[in-house]
Amino acid sequence: MVMLTEQFLIDYLLIAAGLLTVASCVLGGLFLGTVYRQPNMWMRLLLWGLPATLLTTAPWSLLLPMQTALPVGATTAAAMIGGLLLMPCRTGRPARGWPGLIADGLSGIGRTMLMLAPAVVIGGAPDWVLWLSLTALVPSLYCAIVHIRKVGGLLAEESTVWGGTQGAVLAGVPALLMVL
Repeated sequence: MVMLTEQFLIDYLLIAAGLLTVASCVLGGLFLGTVYRQPNMWMRLLLWGLPATLLTTAPWSLLLPMQTALPVGATTAAAMIGGLLLMPCRTGRPARGWPGLIADGLSGIGRTMLMLAPAVVIGGAPDWVLWLSLTALVPSLYCAIVHIRKVGGLLAEESTVWGGTQGAVLAGVPALLMVL
């Protein structure tokens, strides 16, 4: 009976981590899509600050005690908003083509690394977690395929892919560390 209970708890935590990963991916996509399609970006950033903190705290609370998960989540949300302001995802990029795609890729890697830094510094995650910031190249490859096929500028769809990738990385790190 004890083994069944332990197995149920382990399965429950893995399912919860998977659901949080999916939710963070979807909400991250909505976050960036909303911010970059609205003219009043400052108000959107302020309105999304609290949900971003809750969103980044929730996966870490599966792995860490709440007194550690809350600072990690709040710092990650601040880094997310700071990364959006410091390294813009579509507003300050060079002209279309390969220079724009390279700038997008480097900007995405920098933003994702900035968002993963609190997990390493405050949360005690291993240093190799920062390598997960290379997953930000996925949206650049997607945009390259879209532009090579000359489908056109799908600004809303591209920014949603950016947000989804970064949301999945943010939620996937605690799930990955919990499995390991």
